[in-house]
Amino acid sequence: MEYKKAIEQIELFRHQKEYEMALALAQSTLEKIDQDHLEAKADILATRAKVHADQGLLNEALHAYKQIESIYIKLDKRPQQMEALFHIGRLFFQMGQIECAEKCLIQVVESYNQLDIDPLHKAHAFKYFALTLEERKSQSQAEIYWTKAKEEYKKAKSHEGVLACDLHLT
Repeated sequence: MEYKKAIEQIELFRHQKEYEMALALAQSTLEKIDQDHLEAKADILATRAKVHADQGLLNEALHAYKQIESIYIKLDKRPQQMEALFHIGRLFFQMGQIECAEKCLIQVVESYNQLDIDPLHKAHAFKYFALTLEERKSQSQAEIYWTKAKEEYKKAKSHEGVLACDLHLT
């Protein structure tokens, strides 16, 4: 099975909450992918990470995103590496490891300020970084990133994102 079709099938299993089937297909697809096709491997790993996260298996999802980050470092693809690092930071935040989340997210935010990145991706990074700053009781710094997130959500035409930011800015 071509890996893109496998991803579609894994996503279908995921949405049907057939997690064991999704993970089995992800694993068998990973085993078939040639080492020369690292981006395909990263795509399968990302899909597997989503399944793990849906199951509440955050450590397993974190491990998959760390593998993805390593792949994109090898391939010298900074935007994709930063996306993986964003997910690592987001997972650390969800796991209550705020200091680790902050270390990841500051790198993402700094890189996203220099890269031509989709506004929605930027907004999510700014939002999670603002959340980590709030957790660390840095309210004035958090407000800066809530404002940046709001600007990016506006660019992305995400009304819900703008409203979420407004809740933190009032």
